[in-house]
Amino acid sequence: MGAGAGVLALVAGEYRVIAVEWLEVALFAIFWVLETARTWTRLPARRMDPSVTRP
Repeated sequence: MGAGAGVLALVAGEYRVIAVEWLEVALFAIFWVLETARTWTRLPARRMDPSVTRP
């Protein structure tokens, strides 16, 4: 993430701050979607079987 932000800061010119901010927002959004998809598959098992423990 740091390397990508550094390269983007060099390439973006005068808009480097906003470009790096958008990069980090996009990376966080990707992380959020991946984590939601990873944990969403376990939710129905918890609702149907109360004996299922949390990870």
